[in-house]
Amino acid sequence: MRLITIIIIFVSFQSFSQSFKVFDQKYNDSLLVGECNLEAFKIAPYDKWFYFEYNEYHPNDSIINLLKNKINDVEITIVLGVWCSDSRREFPRFIKILDLIDFDYSNMKIIAVDTKKDGVKIDINNYNIELIPTFILYKQNTEIGRIIETPENTLEYDILLIAS
Repeated sequence: MRLITIIIIFVSFQSFSQSFKVFDQKYNDSLLVGECNLEAFKIAPYDKWFYFEYNEYHPNDSIINLLKNKINDVEITIVLGVWCSDSRREFPRFIKILDLIDFDYSNMKIIAVDTKKDGVKIDINNYNIELIPTFILYKQNTEIGRIIETPENTLEYDILLIAS
């Protein structure tokens, strides 16, 4: 029984990675902040909006096929807010695209921020974040482009333009 408890606690901590919750005065609720992995968005209270947008989004298949070989060597940093309606819409859609192209998630970093766009224990100043979500794409540690708040066309098309 003790081993099962230890495993459950370990898995719970791993699911959020380095993230934690802080009470946000402006939002008047606890918010997920810090670096986290996808598992954090697949549990309550984030799972409702994550799965809704993920399932409702239908990216263009022909663009998805073009993307499959374009971003194998791309690294991605995502800065979002769980309180932000744009993040709640665009982040799950972005993840769906990455799933469809079999993206290697070890090349992705997700940073959740509070309503002041502060990572609290993670300094995000070097990312120059003005609006969220911000999806930053890198090749060989050099930024090749970003999608800020909403795509200019569609997420998959904007990713293709950046990666090409």
